[in-house]
Amino acid sequence: MKKPDHQANHRKERNSTITKSTDPFIQIKDKKNIPEPRFPGLIPTLNKRGFMEQDLNAISRRFVEESNGRREGLSLDIGCAYGIATLAALQNGSHVLASDMDQGHLDILIKETPKADLPRLKTKKGTLPEIDFKEEMFTTIHCSRTLHFLMPNDLKMTLTKMHTWLRPKGKVYFITDTCFSGPWKKFLPEYKKRKAAGELFPGLIEDVLLCLPISELPKGMTPYMNCLDPETLARECRDAGFRILESTFLGFSHNEDKDAKDHAGVIAIKN
Repeated sequence: MKKPDHQANHRKERNSTITKSTDPFIQIKDKKNIPEPRFPGLIPTLNKRGFMEQDLNAISRRFVEESNGRREGLSLDIGCAYGIATLAALQNGSHVLASDMDQGHLDILIKETPKADLPRLKTKKGTLPEIDFKEEMFTTIHCSRTLHFLMPNDLKMTLTKMHTWLRPKGKVYFITDTCFSGPWKKFLPEYKKRKAAGELFPGLIEDVLLCLPISELPKGMTPYMNCLDPETLARECRDAGFRILESTFLGFSHNEDKDAKDHAGVIAIKN
């Protein structure tokens, strides 16, 4: 069956540039309850599932800035970990519901939230794709370094749910790992082979131990990793009903290399 021709759209999305702002909410500083980074710029989660970036990357900064322009509504930061984006959005005047699968992360976030910002913070424990919210509940949704933990069908379900949760003209801000990142680079040759063959999820690593320098899977870690490139993530967002505004590769927030491809970033809107 002939595939839809989105080539022009993909070129435009891949070449788009996420503007780097001068906002003051770039890094978590002087936080007593948040662990120290284990690797440069990466703070380990309590459940050993992954890491939270210590700095706000370009996509997360956009979430902080643009949520502030929608103060009449509620923003969702899902898979928030210790809540770097939540804390920044609260500081910038937003109302935020922070959600994570680990209550310990949410407890730390509450402790680190300034008293003046607490009335604008809500929290909810839950795991994707099972967690659910009311229709049209949010004006913006931020999800950083979380979607790659979902197998394809769960990813599709999650994006469809998020489209339902969002108000018309609301935006989503997504950041995921790619096969150009960290240990997943070992899978890069296979990813490129699958990508060239037109596979829908070329970065799906079904056994992460093939990439990790360990022989046994740590407790809390998924045995698979669904690394997503910008084209794949944008396609899935379109299939869920979103219109893509920007789609790009980006590096870690502490990496100024413009050619870095550690993450896939997408900003999309619900029409």
